[in-house]
This record gives sequence, structure tokens and C-alpha cells, in this order.
Amino acid sequence: AEIKDNIGGPASVAQAVTVATILGFDKVVLVAAMLSISLGVMNLLPIVPLDGGQMLVAFAELLRGGRRLSLQVQGTLSTVGALLVFMLVLGVVTLDIGHIAGR
Repeated sequence: AEIKDNIGGPASVAQAVTVATILGFDKVVLVAAMLSISLGVMNLLPIVPLDGGQMLVAFAELLRGGRRLSLQVQGTLSTVGALLVFMLVLGVVTLDIGHIAGR
């Protein structure tokens, strides 16, 4: 339950920014910093559409002696990665709806 309470999407971000603006400028800066750090960490996930996935592919190609991955493998990785990102977004939005509904 603790993880569900600490993860949120656009509605949770808007709510956090609203509360921060009431509490003062320093809290707004803190929320902005936390959002930036969170986004940076998420971008490093080893999922191909994200930067972490691109680094993973580059590392795999390095291990292969500089030979590129086949177009079929790249396409499969991209499709699976896009589905994972979509599922992540869907999960976060679902949690947001649950927070709004009070569950």
C-alpha cells in the first residue's frame, strides 16, 4: 500500500504543486526538483524507447564487437518497450483515478 500511495500521475502532480504553492516558494522548488529527479530516473529504465534502453542496446552492440542488432530484433525490442511504457502509463493513470475516487 505504501508504493501505491507514493506513485501518481498528472492529477497527483497537479495536487502536489497546488499544495506546494500554498506552503511557499521553497516547497514549489522542492516539488520541481523531485519531479525532475523522478523523470530522470524513469528515463534510465532499460526499456528501449527510453534512454536506458538505448544505452542497453548500445552496450549489447559493443559486446557484439560493434555489430548492430538486426532490424527484426530492434523492431521487437521497440514494440515490447512501447507496450511496457504504455502499461506503465496506464497503471499510473489508474492509480491516479483511484486516488481521486478515494480508494
